[in-house]
Amino acid sequence: MALAVSDNGGEAWQRTGRVGSFNWQFPNCPESGGGLAISTPASGRETLHAFVRTGKEGSEGVYYQTSSDGGRYWSSPRRLAPGVADHPDLAADSSGNLVATWDGLDGDDLVIKACTSNDNGKTWTAVRRLSAPGTNASHPRAVATMAGLRVFWTFAPPNGPLAWTSAAAGSVR
Repeated sequence: MALAVSDNGGEAWQRTGRVGSFNWQFPNCPESGGGLAISTPASGRETLHAFVRTGKEGSEGVYYQTSSDGGRYWSSPRRLAPGVADHPDLAADSSGNLVATWDGLDGDDLVIKACTSNDNGKTWTAVRRLSAPGTNASHPRAVATMAGLRVFWTFAPPNGPLAWTSAAAGSVR
């Protein structure tokens, strides 16, 4: 995932570097992208949090990285989940709480998975499934709301139309 910053309200952009440089050659549409969030915990030091995926053979999965210098340098990638994972997203609140989410396979079901951090990304909970059994769920989005961190996603219930739902990040624990 490439990162660019603007210091003039979006008039011009400067590419600062890459997040998750796995040298994965992917000739198709990169619609999976990744998630980017900013936190400024009690320390007052702004932290960029990134969540990206790769399908590179031997490294498949979703990875978390941080930057404390505006995205010029990134921490070593930390894999939060191995294997098939797609549509990663991430949200942070001002206290340094984070939720990372993605869709992946659980048997034959496409499901929403997530994990949380309460210490600005230093440690993470175990990965949990958010979506209900028997539904195919995809395209999760993590959002910081006034009521806390939340994950939204679409799903297809058996014999029903496509719908969307959400869960509080606290339900991930």
